Amino acid sequence: MKQCSTCRETKLYSEFSKGPRYADGYMGQCKFCVNEKRKERKDSINAKQRKYYRKNKQYYITKAYLRNKQVARAKPAWLTEEHEFMLEEIYELRDLRSKLTGVVHHVDHIVPLRGQNCCGLHVPWNLQVIPAVDNLSKSNSIEGY
Repeated sequence: MKQCSTCRETKLYSEFSKGPRYADGYMGQCKFCVNEKRKERKDSINAKQRKYYRKNKQYYITKAYLRNKQVARAKPAWLTEEHEFMLEEIYELRDLRSKLTGVVHHVDHIVPLRGQNCCGLHVPWNLQVIPAVDNLSKSNSIEGY
């Protein structure tokens, strides 16, 4: 049995996370108290982000508008209805993968629309569905270069 340093309740060791730095090998706060602190911190951060978004809403609207305009410009006029259908399917695949795995996925341009040395097109064979973490870390570059 161990006493939680936050709620001061005596609980079983199984209700504490392991902490090798502590003398008895368990953290001082119970798992419940740690989770409550995390929720409070997350709510605080989300509130700050919402406030910042509301304050700078026009910036985000303009940014989205310019991005959509850029994608429209990168879509060639010679695309057929079949190509348009394939584009829609790729975006539906992104939504399906996100829903099934619980991991957010993005549609990524293999050759970026605004690359340093070249610019890609918004066509089905230049798109891939990848996890958002990978896409954001890739930034505006071609993988492998």
